[in-house]
Amino acid sequence: SKCCNQRCLKKYVNKYIPITRWLPRYKFKRDFPSDLSTGLTLGIILVPQALSYGLLAGLPAYYGLYASLMAPCIYAFLG
Repeated sequence: SKCCNQRCLKKYVNKYIPITRWLPRYKFKRDFPSDLSTGLTLGIILVPQALSYGLLAGLPAYYGLYASLMAPCIYAFLG
């Protein structure tokens, strides 16, 4: 059956976009320090790797950065 009401739509969105479930319950003081540490670690590893992949593909290095940033962004929203 088609989703026609707000409750059904919310259930559908929560099912396919996980950030809508965990973001409202995010505890900034408790979770942010470890998330920041993880983000910095990812950035330190990701930047040189992405620059190298761009060059290996025969493109300017910054194209590798653009491509490598998409995966973590998509993962954050879709889990």
